Amino acid sequence: MIKRQGTLKPLLMVVMLSLPLLLQGCVSQGIKPAPGSNPASNANEALLQAVGNHSGLIALYRHRLAQTLDQAEQDELRLKLAQTYLNSGDTESALFYCQPVIAGAPTLKKECLLVKSRALLATGDHQQALTAAQASLVLDPKDPVILNQLGLVQADAGNYQEARKQFNQARMLMLDDVTARNNLAMVDILEQRWSRAADQLLPLFRNGQADDKVTANLLLALARSGRSKEFNVVCGRNDQSCRAYYTALATTGRRVNNG
Repeated sequence: MIKRQGTLKPLLMVVMLSLPLLLQGCVSQGIKPAPGSNPASNANEALLQAVGNHSGLIALYRHRLAQTLDQAEQDELRLKLAQTYLNSGDTESALFYCQPVIAGAPTLKKECLLVKSRALLATGDHQQALTAAQASLVLDPKDPVILNQLGLVQADAGNYQEARKQFNQARMLMLDDVTARNNLAMVDILEQRWSRAADQLLPLFRNGQADDKVTANLLLALARSGRSKEFNVVCGRNDQSCRAYYTALATTGRRVNNG
C-alpha cells in the first residue's frame, strides 16, 4: 500500500503521541452492514474489506462459521477471524481463534502462527511472540514476511543488531522495499542514528514511494539530525508551518512508526 505523503498535521500527531511500536495495518471503525443485507455474500465481504470495516467482517465470518460443517472451511474462517480481530486491536480473540487452527490445520498453521506472533507482540510478550514467529519460520524458512516479523519482535525487545539482520534477510528475499527500508530506518532511529535513518528513507520520498509512516519517520530523522533544508522539502508546507513542525520534532519527537 504505497501512497504519497498526506497532510503533515496527522503525521506530526503520530510521531508525537506516546504510543508503543505499532505493527503495519490500519484500524477503521467502518460501517456496520445495512439491516436486511446478506452478511454472507461475497460482494459484501469485498466491500467490507475495501472500507476496512472490521466489525462487519467479524460478523460475516462468524455467520459463515456457524453455517458450515466443512472442517477446511472452518479453519479458513477461523484464520480470517483471527486476522480481522488482530486488525481491530482485539488480541485475545485473535489468539483464541488461531489456536485450533495451529493445533489441527497443517496447511494454515504457518499463517496462524504469524498472526499469533503479531498478537503476542502487541501485548508486549516478546518471548512468546518470538517463539511463534520461529515456529512459523520452520515451516517456510524463506518467507520474507515471517523474517520481517522476527525483526519487529527483536526491535521491540531492544535487540537492534538481530533486528537489522532479520530485516536485511527479509529484504534479500524480496520483502517490499518500502517496508524493508522503513524498518531498517526504524532501527537506526531507535539507536538515535538520525542522519543514517534519513539517508535510508530519502530515496523513497524522492521516488514517490513514501507512505505516511515513511514520511513521519523521515521528518523525525531529518529534524533530529539538524537537516532543516531537506526537512522543508519533505514538509511541503509554508515556511512558518514547517518551522513549527521542525522545532517540535527536533526537541521532543522520539516516536517511531514501523511496518
